[in-house]
Amino acid sequence: MLPLRTISLQITRPQSARLVAGLAGLLALVSVVSLSVAAEEDALALYTRALKALEEGRPSEAEKLSLQAVDQDPSLAKAHALHGVILEELGHGDRALESYREALRLKPDYAEVYHNLCLFHNQGQQFSEAIDMCRKAVEFNPRNSDALNNLGRAALKLGELDQAQDALERALEVDPGSMSAHYNLALTFAERGRVSMAIGELEIAYQGARETADSHRINWIVEVCTRLLNRYPEDGASWRVHRLLGRNYSDQKWYGTAIPHLQIAAKHRDYDSVLQLGRCYRIKALTGEALSTLRRAVRMRPDDYQAHNELGHALGTLQDDWESAEHEFRVALETRPDNPEVHYNLAYAMYSMERYDQARQSFDEAFRLKPEMEESEHFQGLEFPE
Repeated sequence: MLPLRTISLQITRPQSARLVAGLAGLLALVSVVSLSVAAEEDALALYTRALKALEEGRPSEAEKLSLQAVDQDPSLAKAHALHGVILEELGHGDRALESYREALRLKPDYAEVYHNLCLFHNQGQQFSEAIDMCRKAVEFNPRNSDALNNLGRAALKLGELDQAQDALERALEVDPGSMSAHYNLALTFAERGRVSMAIGELEIAYQGARETADSHRINWIVEVCTRLLNRYPEDGASWRVHRLLGRNYSDQKWYGTAIPHLQIAAKHRDYDSVLQLGRCYRIKALTGEALSTLRRAVRMRPDDYQAHNELGHALGTLQDDWESAEHEFRVALETRPDNPEVHYNLAYAMYSMERYDQARQSFDEAFRLKPEMEESEHFQGLEFPE
């Protein structure tokens, strides 16, 4: 076996001096890098705190924190972008623009900042500038449905209807649930005189606004519907505008206002309009109109529980004909045995006929399906004999 050899490394004095100098330079570089990383970490922490303060409705505090983040790390593009958003919130538009521009200098493909600038110019009625910014936002993020929607909105304001329609249809390809895009597309079709397509988009937007209880958007939709009727009163699709208006006014409990619109829509054999019209008549205690209209709804859709339920309600409350009402409620339950409202109405019909044991059974079934019904003021006001 060969003996192990000891390897020695001899360093001369000049070599030693160079090595020490090199190590010192390396340590200095590591120190600078460490300080840079630490600064970035501190800036990110400040950025996060600023973002949270803004989300919690403390814009003045958020502005101070975002400015500290920018001072801590001037190269952090998103800190400049956030600072711009906060400055806008505080009403300092010119300073916000400076922050957005610095963010774009640091990150030229910053799609979100281009979109913020699009919104900024849209709000300032500077629609040409808004279009330019939205195009850049879409260039760097083609699936940004909000940017496409705002591009369409700006183009619509300038009367660029082809561009508006293209952008809004692309926005809906990315996000079919964008109620704002449906609304803006409806406006675009309205400007082009395409009433049927406009009302189709408004119906979708209305349903979304209704589900989210967005009263502002509902008011906008009503405004567009009114505009459509004024501009195209003889259009073949105008009855659908009346249907939407009637539905909205009925939802708002303005039943008298809803009736004329629903009457026009009902002439076109639209089942939903006939049913809604009958309900409005019932609530307004127009007995003859309610019964004839609701019987028409039953003839149109004999298998729909809603028509039988509404007719039963009208027969009982308007004519005191609870036996006929019971029949309609039982027919309704044949197709919807799990509907608590129908069980409750059936229970009340039997209560009104003093069949208390059967009434209790039906009330119990309604409360099993929907427990909060038991706490209703109507039920609490009923008295059962011992």
